[in-house]
Amino acid sequence: AGPYLYWLAISPTPGAEEIVKRCAGLTYPGTLVGWAPSWNAHGMFFTQNTLMPMMTRPSGLGAVFTQKRAVCETAGIDEAIA
Repeated sequence: AGPYLYWLAISPTPGAEEIVKRCAGLTYPGTLVGWAPSWNAHGMFFTQNTLMPMMTRPSGLGAVFTQKRAVCETAGIDEAIA
């Protein structure tokens, strides 16, 4: 699995900070930051175990964006678990 792991940093261009927040982490092909060790500009560090389903559905895509939001857009633990 080694050649298929990537360190990804999300850095918005000037003026886009309202839309995209700075964060970084370990990613796998086809995933967003937040499914493996990740951190954000506020110094929050996140890690979790990920189980990959045998079958996926388009309706499950919302979970990906929810996890990215929890990692990239929170300034503290209260926001992360809300």
